Amino acid sequence: MHEIEIVKYADKCFVVFLYPLFEIALNLFDNAVKYNQDGGKVTIDISRSGFAVADTGIGISSEHLERIFERFYRVDKARSRKTGGTGLGLSIVKHAAESMGASVGVKSTGGGSVFSVSFVENGEQ
Repeated sequence: MHEIEIVKYADKCFVVFLYPLFEIALNLFDNAVKYNQDGGKVTIDISRSGFAVADTGIGISSEHLERIFERFYRVDKARSRKTGGTGLGLSIVKHAAESMGASVGVKSTGGGSVFSVSFVENGEQ
């Protein structure tokens, strides 16, 4: 079982295309739970300019971080057979975000990962 916490800091909402946003959120939430540890925690942080999904899972080694948004890229091919998937999730996230004028970032350590999605406000980043 995983604990999911949603933290809201926004005093306004952005109007965005719902389907790409749904695809982004679904993939990031699914990965946060799938690659977490037993009893791990997933935190969703919503701000004025976007949102972040953080987990206390296995993390991603630094040598893989620049490639994880590539189509079909898998960090651990042995684990991927066990958890399923095609290696397309983060590529979908990146392209859906870009289609909405947003950017995606990731920070990861051995103690989890944080994926952030940042929207442009009033034409500025």
